[in-house]
Amino acid sequence: MYRNFKLLFFVFAFIGLQACKNNEPVEIPINDFFKSAEKYNFKLSPDGKYISYMKAGDKQKQSLFIRSIADGTERLAISFNGFAPRDYTWTYDNQIVYNQRNRIADENKIFVLDVATLKVRNLLTEKKVQIRILNRNKQQPDEVTIQMNKRDTLYSDIYKLNVKTGELKTYLINPGKVTEWFPDVDGKIRLAKSSDGIDETILFRPNENALFKAIIKNNFKNSVNPVPFFV
Repeated sequence: MYRNFKLLFFVFAFIGLQACKNNEPVEIPINDFFKSAEKYNFKLSPDGKYISYMKAGDKQKQSLFIRSIADGTERLAISFNGFAPRDYTWTYDNQIVYNQRNRIADENKIFVLDVATLKVRNLLTEKKVQIRILNRNKQQPDEVTIQMNKRDTLYSDIYKLNVKTGELKTYLINPGKVTEWFPDVDGKIRLAKSSDGIDETILFRPNENALFKAIIKNNFKNSVNPVPFFV
């Protein structure tokens, strides 16, 4: 009986050692943590029919692809040999608007890509001006809301850009201390953040005809980040 017990002991010990060996953590190469993603900046079209994304290629070449959700077909929309877009957005009439900055020439451009034909048009060109596309407009599908520091290099004003005609209209003039604007789903600005370099103030207005009023004030010891209106 002692012999049988000894045999069982070695059998269970062997099984235990094998189990521990199989449960050893898998070593992940450190280079994997520093790799650039092959595909990134995924976005869903407003009608839910397409997914777009940027894809890295050879020699720092980046391309924008559009994939059909229905059948999975993928199309190369446009390739960028030089400066890739800083960001892009879908409009509600299936156009893709993107901002491309040439750092050497200190030039910012906004282009529109027609998803059906894959034709690209230059909508806006500005030198020594920072441009940011804020969002699209559900009520006016041909418009996007953008911000530019064209009038004042320190602070950005808000504009409405028509993606069909290229018409640019001033929407909001910065009073001098607004550092961030938060548009709603219709492209209306009803939330903003201002700062004097030390204190921050969150501003809100219920509609476009009302004045902005401070709803939160905080000093340099605290930080408040508004959750804006989501599409």
